Amino acid sequence: MKHPFVFITIILILISSLVYAAPTTSAPAPAGPQQRLVKISENVYTYIFRQGVQRNSMFIITKRGVIVFEPFNSDHSKLLLAAIRSVTQKPIKFLLISHNHYDHANGGKVFKDEGATVIAHEEAVDWMKANPHPDLYIPDRTWTGTKCTIRLGGAKVDFHYFGINHGNGNTVFVYKPPRSQSRAKRNATSSQSKSENIAFMADLVTPNQVFFSNAPDYNMKETVRTLREILKLDFEKAVFSHSARGDLSADGSKQDIRDLLQYAADLKEGVEKLFAEGKFPITNPELLQLPQYKHLARYDTDFSRNVLKFSIESFIGPYPWRNVDKYMKPRQSRPRYGRRYWGRSNPTQPNNWNRYSL
Repeated sequence: MKHPFVFITIILILISSLVYAAPTTSAPAPAGPQQRLVKISENVYTYIFRQGVQRNSMFIITKRGVIVFEPFNSDHSKLLLAAIRSVTQKPIKFLLISHNHYDHANGGKVFKDEGATVIAHEEAVDWMKANPHPDLYIPDRTWTGTKCTIRLGGAKVDFHYFGINHGNGNTVFVYKPPRSQSRAKRNATSSQSKSENIAFMADLVTPNQVFFSNAPDYNMKETVRTLREILKLDFEKAVFSHSARGDLSADGSKQDIRDLLQYAADLKEGVEKLFAEGKFPITNPELLQLPQYKHLARYDTDFSRNVLKFSIESFIGPYPWRNVDKYMKPRQSRPRYGRRYWGRSNPTQPNNWNRYSL
C-alpha cells in the first residue's frame, strides 16, 4: 500500500460518514478541516474536503475500473485516493480535469502513478504547457471540439466544451450509467423516473453563493450563455466542484444553475439601470444592492466586487476574450476508420481514439 497512514486516517473518518446524499439543514461551517465521502448514486461517489473552501471531487466505479474527476492538488488527491480505496480496489483508469487553473488541475501525478490516463481539453493543456507548476502534471490525452465521449465497463462519460466562459478548456462532464443498471432502476419504480445521468462541473456554479470575489477569469456574458447551454444537457443531479451550503453536502441540480442565472440577470439589470441614470458603478459599486440575495454566502464581502465586474463588462465589453475557433473544431477524422483521434500531449504516451472504450 502506497499511502498507509492516509488510508487508515480516512477510513476512521469515513466509517461514520459514508451515506447516501440527502438534503440536510444548513449549519455554520466549523473552522477546522473536514472531509466526507458521500454515495450519491449507484457506483457514484463524491469526496468532499473543506478547509476554508469546500472542494468536491467525484469518482465512478465501473466493472473495468474507476473514473476520477478533479484532482485539485496533491494533498487533496492523496486523500481522494484513500477514499477510493476505502470502497474499491479496482484500477483507476481515467483522471478527468475540468480546466486549466492550478487550484483544480494540480495533483494529477498522484493518479498517474496509479496507472490512470489523465485527460483535459486541448485548450487547457496548451495553457498548462505555457504555465508550468511544480504540482501540475501535463495530461496524457487532449481532445478538441465541443463534445467527446469515453466508455469504461459499460458506463459512459460525455465531455462538453462551450468555448469562452471561465478559465481555458472548461469541460462539463455528464456521466451516463450502464444501460442494465438504468433499466433495473426504472423497473424498480412505478412512476416515470427522471434522468439518472449526473453532471460534474467546476467553478461555473457554486450553490448558495454569489460569484467569487471579482469573478476572476470569468467572461460573464459567455458564462451566462454557457449556463443556458448546460441546462439543455440530459441530467438532473449535479456535482459542483465547490458548494457553500455549509453542510458538507454534495447535492446539486439544474435548479442551482437556474438560481445563478436569475442572480446574474438581476445584477446585470441593476448595473444597466445605474448607467442609464447617469451613475457610474465602476467607481462606486455600493450604489447597487440586491437585498433579496443577502442570504447567499459571501454577499457581504463579494457582492460589491460582483457589481464592479458586471459594471466593467457593461462599460468596456466582455473580457477576457480570445479566439477559440480552433478548439471548437474536432480533429480531422482518418478516412479509413471514420473516427477522430485523441491528441497526444505527453510524447511518451501513444495516441488513442477520440471515443475511448475499454
